[in-house]
Amino acid sequence: MREMWQRGHSWRGLVSGLAFYAGFVLLLSVVPHRWPIDPSVASAASLDGYNNRIAHLVVVLWALVGVTGFAVGTRFGRFSPPDNAVLSDARVTPAAPGTAGARDAIEIVAVVAGALLFYFPPFLARYGPYIEDSFFLTILHRMQSGQRPYVDFQYVYGPLTIWPMYFWTKAFGFSMTSYYWSLVVLEALHLVVLLRLLQHHIPDCRTRYTVFLTIGAFQLNTLLGVNSNGLRRLLPVVAMLLLARRPRAVGMAVTSSMILGVQLAYFPEYGVAALAAILAMYGLLTVLERDLAYVRLAAVAIGVAAAAWYTCSVLVLGADFPGYVKQTAYLIRRFDAGEQAFGFYWTVNALALFGLLCLGCIVIGRGLARPRDQMSAPGDRLLFCGLIYALVALKSGLHRSDLWHLTAPFLGLVFTFLLPWRRALFGYSVALQRVASLLVVVAAATYVFGLLPTASYYLSGLIRGLRDSVTVRAEAGRRSPMTRAPTIEVERSYPSADILRLGEYLAQGSRAERPVLF
Repeated sequence: MREMWQRGHSWRGLVSGLAFYAGFVLLLSVVPHRWPIDPSVASAASLDGYNNRIAHLVVVLWALVGVTGFAVGTRFGRFSPPDNAVLSDARVTPAAPGTAGARDAIEIVAVVAGALLFYFPPFLARYGPYIEDSFFLTILHRMQSGQRPYVDFQYVYGPLTIWPMYFWTKAFGFSMTSYYWSLVVLEALHLVVLLRLLQHHIPDCRTRYTVFLTIGAFQLNTLLGVNSNGLRRLLPVVAMLLLARRPRAVGMAVTSSMILGVQLAYFPEYGVAALAAILAMYGLLTVLERDLAYVRLAAVAIGVAAAAWYTCSVLVLGADFPGYVKQTAYLIRRFDAGEQAFGFYWTVNALALFGLLCLGCIVIGRGLARPRDQMSAPGDRLLFCGLIYALVALKSGLHRSDLWHLTAPFLGLVFTFLLPWRRALFGYSVALQRVASLLVVVAAATYVFGLLPTASYYLSGLIRGLRDSVTVRAEAGRRSPMTRAPTIEVERSYPSADILRLGEYLAQGSRAERPVLF
């Protein structure tokens, strides 16, 4: 009889989980098309009749329905809570800290060499620019001419995305090669941070390499823009990881909040989502442990993050800071209205990602039905942060709805299901762990597949640049024309003769000091 009772609970949970998952698919496919759209909004989504604001609201509300439903169902015996034997499974025992030995150093050297290999600047410059590197090169060129972001022209990202690169070009010159070297530094830095995290938490080499390649797949930068660098998505997760491990440590709260403050000045949308997730975690711990110390820690997190954001922004912007705040507020209002949005549609990648979201809601819902005296473990806190982070960050993900923006909000959940952290309150079975791992692999594989067109574009330029460098087939470098302003044409294998002649003409005689209106 006991076996039949357990089997009935298992089937009931499976059917309910599939129905919950189907709800996401159905609601996101129908509801946003049925809601009026502001006619003043200029976006591809408005042309498709898709309301992105409603899409995000639907996801949040349905997730809350799922968490509540599984919590109530578990409390009243409709679903069985996780078995204690499963919670002590080897896959969820604490991982021993990694040792900083020769093997770890070799791994770090390998990933730095890999970043250099895939983005080798002298080769890329032969046929650049490619995609989003063109945007940032244009911004840097305007800054070389004395124009300032947020004041002389609109700029949609945080000041830490462009001003450090401007200082880089002042030190190493304005050129495609210089830009790509800065990109190599960013790519190598983010890969080293990711690797060090995994070295610390996953001592087994084979498992660590598998997880590194899986998470690294979500971090590939085939657009060659600063906005596609993996640090944009990794830093918020690092902050959540640190606090999930040691939520009561004041020093850790300060460190994590400083990281979030830097993130807010770098790419604010994910910084806001991570801060919301951390505050929600503190709120949950306050209720579970009946300890107001978490309220004080939440206040510390808000204060330190705000101070770090303000300090970083003012240091690089100076007197331009008010313009940055004003323009950012304007862009937030426009984006919230749906400006420049794209309609969401289901892909295999999206199905896998929302499958992770469903699993997170189910596990947390069942865990919330456990007794109040049940203490949380690091894996519990990371899962809770990952779910809240995904729900908040999907405001951006469902606004753009492309491969890059839709995947980023789920990175916290990806870490949750791949790191072998101990769980207690939000425990789950080995079978559910396998389903989650499969969904992560499917999401990573389809993400890489979706990157193939942009990857083939820049990789072909990299290979042709290598060929030209080896065979000395380049026309660039035979003659170094004196142009009016720095130009990237002289780096290309086949530069535009017309542009070079124009640059020389404007640099001659009295024209060199006269203003130019394009």
